[in-house]
Amino acid sequence: MKIRYYIYLLLFFFLSSCNQDKKVRTIKLAHGLNVDHPVHKAMEYMGKVLEENSGGKMKLKIYPSQQLGTERQCIELLQIGSLDMTKVSAAIMENFSPDMK
Repeated sequence: MKIRYYIYLLLFFFLSSCNQDKKVRTIKLAHGLNVDHPVHKAMEYMGKVLEENSGGKMKLKIYPSQQLGTERQCIELLQIGSLDMTKVSAAIMENFSPDMK
């Protein structure tokens, strides 16, 4: 009987220690514009609206001024899954899609 009691007590402590944190999805966005550019300011606003509309479950992390690399490198990061979003010019897309030529 004592063993059953200790097992229930141990099970209670394990289950009560499980924290039900809400998972937050962070979307990484990189671009080559400086932080004063209107497009960057629009991206910041987009991040604010995203967080509000998702109830805090989604956030946008912006890497401006080529912090993660050039436009070409950002597209390559997208291809391997290290980056979620980027803003590039149409000219750089010619290297990746024949339809853009």
